Amino acid sequence: MANNLRASIFSMIYRFQDFELDSLNHELRQDGVPVKLEPQVFRLIDLLISNHSRLVSKNELLQKIWNGRIVSQSTINSRIRLARLAIGDDGKGQRLIKTIHNRGFRFVGQVIDSSKVAVPKNKSSDCKRGKTSIAVMEFNDLSDEPDHDQFANGLCQDIIIALAKLPRLRIASGDSVFKSTARPGEIDSSRDLLDPGYILEGSVRRIDDRLRITVQLMDASTGFHIWAERYERKRQNVFDLHDEITREIVSSLQVKLSSGEQARAWSSGTRNFEAWETLVKARQFCLTHRRRYVMEGRALAKRAISLDPTYVSALHWLAYSYWAESRDGWSPDSKSALQRSMEILKQALAIDQTDANLLSLLALVHLSLNEHETAILKAEKAITFGPGNAHAFSNSGFVLAYSGRPKDAIPVVRKAMEYAPLYNAGTAAILAVALWLVGKNEEAVAEAKNCLRIDPDYYYAYCILAVVYSETGQNEAARNAGKEILRIYPSYTTGMFANSHPIREPASKIRFVAGLRNGGVPD
Repeated sequence: MANNLRASIFSMIYRFQDFELDSLNHELRQDGVPVKLEPQVFRLIDLLISNHSRLVSKNELLQKIWNGRIVSQSTINSRIRLARLAIGDDGKGQRLIKTIHNRGFRFVGQVIDSSKVAVPKNKSSDCKRGKTSIAVMEFNDLSDEPDHDQFANGLCQDIIIALAKLPRLRIASGDSVFKSTARPGEIDSSRDLLDPGYILEGSVRRIDDRLRITVQLMDASTGFHIWAERYERKRQNVFDLHDEITREIVSSLQVKLSSGEQARAWSSGTRNFEAWETLVKARQFCLTHRRRYVMEGRALAKRAISLDPTYVSALHWLAYSYWAESRDGWSPDSKSALQRSMEILKQALAIDQTDANLLSLLALVHLSLNEHETAILKAEKAITFGPGNAHAFSNSGFVLAYSGRPKDAIPVVRKAMEYAPLYNAGTAAILAVALWLVGKNEEAVAEAKNCLRIDPDYYYAYCILAVVYSETGQNEAARNAGKEILRIYPSYTTGMFANSHPIREPASKIRFVAGLRNGGVPD
């Protein structure tokens, strides 16, 4: 009973666009500021958003909003109009509340139940701000052997399991809804039941003692091929082969959909499937920049290294965890954390001195040591060795923004976003701070909010909002942003920011600290 009550209480806050719906406190907030609503209109919005995964019928509206009383259609329409007005929608556009003729209404905006977001979890530009969906179809077995179908099915399931561990991907198994009857390369109309952004399908054929596995990724809305690959392997231990092919396919999908070319480096540095799988989780935790999760990421990186001591990418994320510890002010001895990060990076660079991810992180360490010119040189070198590496471009943008060159940082970070459509919250935050530094306040606010759509508890985004709102006279909004900072990071102070964020221009750092202070962050 207690667990059920706890679950019901903690599932009461929903975020969408610039709004937050707090069912428990009966409050709708926009940018942290309460929106005045009639109680009935609030209940209507609450009902639609809390059931956003389905249609809410007219009968259900009557039961739950009007307590079973029969009211006219014009009365229902009037309340729907007020609900739309409150959240910036209208009857013509119906971007958020959609009318389903003669059936009811449905909230169709992207909703984040913030209580269920522990760590960050898009297809083209319409998905760049949230999750993308991919349907993994049954792999076709083109061999004559009756028992060979088990290999194809097992490979398909391994891919689904591995993809499900990647952040911000929603995975569906095609055969969980239907059996595809289309020939390879065709889009079956029944796939619309899943409404995925992408379709992954493949085939397996045995030729004597060799296996040929063909995989292709398609845009579900157009049927166009985005990526295809063929793998030929000598038939060997079936489990080893499953692991090898799964890793290669998932890494290629990461390159195309989420992380850019650096994903290939994270995979190719080891032949140990368990080490690679462990590192997928470690990276996800480290990028949250929340102490508990980063420490979990550190432990997982150490585990990957124990499985493969020469796994360069595992060493990278271990070093990253120590840099994050310094940058976010968790360590009483920031320099020791940076020194440890530097030692691990030197160890990894001795294995591969051209690794763009290592050089990019090395640039961040030099930045944190206030060695701005060295940081810029290392960031440039990282891009030289990783011209398609989104991670290197994102970190380079951070280095440039904090080194007094925010105008140069903006196109670099946008390039990172282009290379990695499912970019992480940190990339959006870097762009936001660069935009603020060049005086583009409205764009900075929009990008900080984009960051929060990716990760609702990314405290640095609230720091940027507090500063921009303070400087533009929006003091209440600044204080609300400050409250969010302290909710996420209760011990945070302006001094911690000043000591751990190496902004080169003293005037810019003073402005940032003043904005945090005005937002209620203590000294």
